[in-house]
Amino acid sequence: MKTASAPPPRLNTNPSGGKQLFDSKAAQGKVIDGASKESTIQKASEMAMKMYFKSQGEQQGGLMGLASKYLQ
Repeated sequence: MKTASAPPPRLNTNPSGGKQLFDSKAAQGKVIDGASKESTIQKASEMAMKMYFKSQGEQQGGLMGLASKYLQ
């Protein structure tokens, strides 16, 4: 008999939180000159996806587990 597993964690795909954080930090002078809001949000999204896939691969083992060791 199978037991129900917890649903996977959801990633926030709405970039408005990132935009607000970027604007807030920029207003405080904590953003490097010339930093692009779009580029910063894109890089943060890429990092979040890498972290998510790496954690999933480590949990599942097999080929995904092996590949997750090489994600940086």
